[in-house]
Amino acid sequence: MEQGGDPKMPRNRNLIEQWLGEDVPQKKQNIKQDRYDHTIFEEIRSASEKIQTLNNTGTFPELIQDLWAAFYKMHPELEEEEKLNPGHRVNRPFVERLLEDSATKEARITTALDEFSSAVAAAAAGEKIATEIAERADLKKAMDHARASMAVPESEQTDEEKAQAKIEVEKALEKLDGSARDVRRAVREAIQAGREEAEKMQGVLAGWGLEPGDLKYMPIGDRLKIADALTRDSRMKRIADLVGKMRNLARAKQKQKMKHRRDEIHSITIGSELHHILPQELGALRHPLRKLDFYRRFTEGQLLQYDLQSQEKLARGPIVAMIDISGSMIGDPIEWAIAAALALADTARRQKRFCHILFFNAEVKKEFSFTPGEKDPEKYVEMSSIGVSGGTDYAPAIQRAQAVISSQKEYRNADVVMVTDGLCYLDDLSIELIQEWKRSCNISCFAILLEAGMRGTHGGIAELKRWNDRAWQLSIANLTDGGNEIAGELFEEVY
Repeated sequence: MEQGGDPKMPRNRNLIEQWLGEDVPQKKQNIKQDRYDHTIFEEIRSASEKIQTLNNTGTFPELIQDLWAAFYKMHPELEEEEKLNPGHRVNRPFVERLLEDSATKEARITTALDEFSSAVAAAAAGEKIATEIAERADLKKAMDHARASMAVPESEQTDEEKAQAKIEVEKALEKLDGSARDVRRAVREAIQAGREEAEKMQGVLAGWGLEPGDLKYMPIGDRLKIADALTRDSRMKRIADLVGKMRNLARAKQKQKMKHRRDEIHSITIGSELHHILPQELGALRHPLRKLDFYRRFTEGQLLQYDLQSQEKLARGPIVAMIDISGSMIGDPIEWAIAAALALADTARRQKRFCHILFFNAEVKKEFSFTPGEKDPEKYVEMSSIGVSGGTDYAPAIQRAQAVISSQKEYRNADVVMVTDGLCYLDDLSIELIQEWKRSCNISCFAILLEAGMRGTHGGIAELKRWNDRAWQLSIANLTDGGNEIAGELFEEVY
């Protein structure tokens, strides 16, 4: 080692080589990738059922990895052809078209350096290419020849088998050369599919109040599983759509309230803010001598002006939501109720408030707590997957909400929200105790009663009004329109 050199450098070089060095001389990928890229993609491959399914077609596993690298790497480069394993040269035309197409560059705006979005795009693109190959005879024959060339690993091939493998590869390449238009079309369809899937994924995450960056703390396998749950499950899609609408509604109500706030006159003071100056001071500008005095007092900050104070909103406490999951809530009611709970959690997150959501029937079945600013995709998925069963009893849910609020000082001044379709009657003593608890902890209570028909309606809403500050009745048949209106009023109250 040279004098004055860094003694750690040989070790550092070894680590760099270990993580970012090249693999074996004969490569299977047509896009240059280091060991770190291979490590990431192996995690993706082991976690993605779609990619595992696509791996059963000849040289397709390596083509899928090339698709991923094309979406993931900031500046993907072609590997030197002489370094390629002969059997994998068949993927070359697909990869070359992929890198040449301007649509790939547009897709990388969404996917570059994001292994998650790139994995989603690669899986969709691979599925589209597999479909195109299966439907086009020449492409299918080319891939069949490629598969035949790799029937026996090259290290185990005799000279005769190597010669035959070479012939099969040449046949595959000839087929692809003669089907250049089909290759180009297949690649273009694949790029479009990959881009659409990546953008769709980001749109779905946005509906849940998430971004790809919110999932980075999770292993890639868990991210893919959550993404699959959020996008493939029809119930999740419907809830995501409802959550997105309610989130937008809540934010619109917040902006509307802020817009309607006005500064009010508090007193008279002195200063030099011209837009607050009293009218009689401005009148001095018409008199030659008083005009000079006005300028003097302006420079000295001695003009009479209004002292304005804005009507600031007092800091709000946390949100506690109680969601009825009794058997009668099956279908649209439970989806709407879960979406309302998730929208309330999003409101709490944006306003840096604590949030506690509990699901109940005749007892409390599940609870979720969120700290100020917290976004947890796993909790969102678990909440959205909750099923319904049993009857309805308010008392256990209210008692649990009281325990949460009373035992934790940060939960004082809470807004408590209940969504239910049940008619449950509380005795006078219970009502008195709830009212006393509300006064002592400065609690505001709100309830939404979902009704399938008119039977029992008036009695049910009247019962809820006995202990809630406001209670709304919402027909299940009118969840789409009426639900938005009532949700808007609720968000206005808890803002």
